[in-house]
Amino acid sequence: MTFNLKDISDDKVQDLVREAEFKSGKQIISLISHEMRTPLSIISSNVQLLKSFRFNLDEKMVNDTFLLCEEAISSLTDFIENVYFLNTAFKGEVKARYSPVDLNLFIDEVVNKAADSEFNRSRIKVKKEILMDPFFTDRILLMRCLDNLLVNALNFSSEDIQLEVLSRENELVITIEDQGIGIPGEEKELVFEPFKRCSNVKMISGCGIGLPIVKICVGLLGGSIDFTSKLNQGTEFIIKIRNHEC
Repeated sequence: MTFNLKDISDDKVQDLVREAEFKSGKQIISLISHEMRTPLSIISSNVQLLKSFRFNLDEKMVNDTFLLCEEAISSLTDFIENVYFLNTAFKGEVKARYSPVDLNLFIDEVVNKAADSEFNRSRIKVKKEILMDPFFTDRILLMRCLDNLLVNALNFSSEDIQLEVLSRENELVITIEDQGIGIPGEEKELVFEPFKRCSNVKMISGCGIGLPIVKICVGLLGGSIDFTSKLNQGTEFIIKIRNHEC
């Protein structure tokens, strides 16, 4: 069956637009609810465990149970903060605030925040060449940017992650390279679009807001971001940010 656009009434066009928006909205709601369900389930099940068996659990079991709850709460909090940031950024309510940043301490903090375990922390191999310190930038925006990139790299690769930091007088260059699943060539243009996920990550938790947030943060910092990726071989992101003291 074929048809001509001239045969479609204005009302029909509006119906098609509304249907597309409804389907897109349903997909976003599904992604968000799925992302929230896991940490909430962990919290619920462990609270129930403590409630039902609190007198029969040894100290280690109690501590491990609380730790699982704390990690789930932290994961949920980070997710909600990212969604809130995305919303406020779209409304133009996020502005960069520049201040001197001690890059050595900052990178250590970034790694500790992104890695949710000692195992993940040891997988992030850091190489620093700090020629300009302190570096003037927005600490919070840069932290959010690198945290999302590192978490992505850890989630999509079981191998070591390479984090290289080079600060010069006028520019900060950060490279994050993984040996993970990579990005399909025909889908590379989608990675910075909110709530869009590549076809090869369906079984991995996420809702497609990490890289859009990275793109927004880099833009607010007056920088640039590029990446290269090969399917099943890995991805490399390169961020360049100028020194705002200059």
